[in-house]
Amino acid sequence: MKRYLAIAFITSQALTMKMYAQEAWTLDRCINYAIDHNISIMQQKNQVEQQKIAVNTAKNNYLPTVSGSISDGVNFGRTLDYDNNYVNTTTNSLSFSIGANMTLYNGGATQKQINNEKLNLEIQLAGLESAKESLALKIISAYIEALNQQEQVDVAMRQVELSKAQVYRMQKRFENNLASGSDLAQIKSNAANDETNLIQQQNNSMLALLELSQLLELPSPENFKIVVPEKQDVSNIILPSADQIYNEAMTVKPSVRKMEMSIKQKEKYIDICRTGYYPTVSLSGGIGTSYFTTSMNKMAGFKKQWNDNLSEYVSLNLSIPIFNRFETRNNIRSSKVSLMNQHLEFEGFKKDLYKEIQHAYYNALTAQRTCISTEAALKASQESFELVKTKYENGKANATEFQEEKTKLMQAEATAIQSTYKFIFCNKILDFYRHAL
Repeated sequence: MKRYLAIAFITSQALTMKMYAQEAWTLDRCINYAIDHNISIMQQKNQVEQQKIAVNTAKNNYLPTVSGSISDGVNFGRTLDYDNNYVNTTTNSLSFSIGANMTLYNGGATQKQINNEKLNLEIQLAGLESAKESLALKIISAYIEALNQQEQVDVAMRQVELSKAQVYRMQKRFENNLASGSDLAQIKSNAANDETNLIQQQNNSMLALLELSQLLELPSPENFKIVVPEKQDVSNIILPSADQIYNEAMTVKPSVRKMEMSIKQKEKYIDICRTGYYPTVSLSGGIGTSYFTTSMNKMAGFKKQWNDNLSEYVSLNLSIPIFNRFETRNNIRSSKVSLMNQHLEFEGFKKDLYKEIQHAYYNALTAQRTCISTEAALKASQESFELVKTKYENGKANATEFQEEKTKLMQAEATAIQSTYKFIFCNKILDFYRHAL
């Protein structure tokens, strides 16, 4: 029965993977899937859970501590008896106690420690979101590269189809004594080169899909397909200014929030250090009893000794710090220096962020302009190719001229595709800075 269940489970898993493989993946689906299955993200989530436990631990410091003890001892050899004489005897003692201690006042250190752990939790959450964004950026880059390589395969396939048509036409002309054998050989050679280029482009496309599938933690890129989004008119896209992007990034980026929370944490830690100057008031209480036997004298029974030796205590304790070798003072000083460094780190972070956004903005602007110019160049190349193609078919241009023009067209198409996807990626980078994941 277990064997059949295992087979059924494996079969269902295989069918599920096949279903996933056959469905084309959108960019959003790739990002969400990667976030759910990435090992580093899972580790970050575990760190968040650990910090939640730390917050709970800090809150529990308000609760009293309760402990109990049992001690059983045997003494062999000489000992004093009731007449104050040393005798050889064996004694046995058994004691029980339970006590509790509760802090009533410690300068607010408990609540401040809770607040500090909560800030640590906010920092961990911001770090988790920042890690998700970094992974999403890798997915976006790999996804766009896979789209680019697919487009390059389409270009190479069109070139192969065009070459095949020209070989067929040249073969007919040769058979009718309208073309030489060298012309036919050259066009066949060009077609073979186009076939080789297609194989290389297909390999590049498979490698791009492999990289993307590995980022998604998929077991294999086989049958893995991605959705080709609708293309936009690049010339109509208005890019926001670098200052606008920066201002938006300062309000939504988790990395910014993480830095801000780190500063608050340093400020709170100074308050925690200051509590070292305050006294601590605690309440403690307990109850205990003991049982004693000796080999020389007959002792009272366990129940009687339990009641006779029973003792209870309650105490209110005050601990006043007087001198601790300037430890509290130096802790405060060190915390203030750490806070100053955190402020400086934040300032450096903001400058670096602004520089990154400036670079991203100018890269996007350049990519947009390049995209527009390459589209114009592609249009001109298509027109030029059609003219040479007509001449070639009418015998007014040779195979070399035709191949050169075809190569120029292929290069123009490839360049236009690359520039388009480069702009898409650069624009996605700007969106990455402007919006939370």
